[in-house]
Amino acid sequence: APPSPDYIPGHEEPEQAPPSSDYVPGPEHADDEIVAEDQPYAED
Repeated sequence: APPSPDYIPGHEEPEQAPPSSDYVPGPEHADDEIVAEDQPYAED
């Protein structure tokens, strides 16, 4: 089991960092869901 070459901790860290910043649209969408839940409350 050669996990050393497959591990690449140097490349794995930076690769996971960019996606985290690119995922910003994810949490932003959650805010939209909260607003949708607030809409029915205002309708009541």
